[in-house]
Amino acid sequence: MKKCFVMLYPGFCNFEIAALTEILAFEEDWQVSTVGADAKLYAGEDGLQVMAQQAFSQVSPLDADLLILPGIDDHHFM
Repeated sequence: MKKCFVMLYPGFCNFEIAALTEILAFEEDWQVSTVGADAKLYAGEDGLQVMAQQAFSQVSPLDADLLILPGIDDHHFM
């Protein structure tokens, strides 16, 4: 099984990754997991909250076949 990690952080841009994550959800050989600095809820720029299933400290990026890094629209956030 192939692994995909989706990185979450405050203000992440969900629409940039939605089509890809939906395609992977229908593929039987892909496991999609969400990761963040902490295993907690992260609110995207659209206000939708997504739970990070694991913290960065719990995974290794080398274990993933694909890393999805969504953008951010709020340049004042950082």
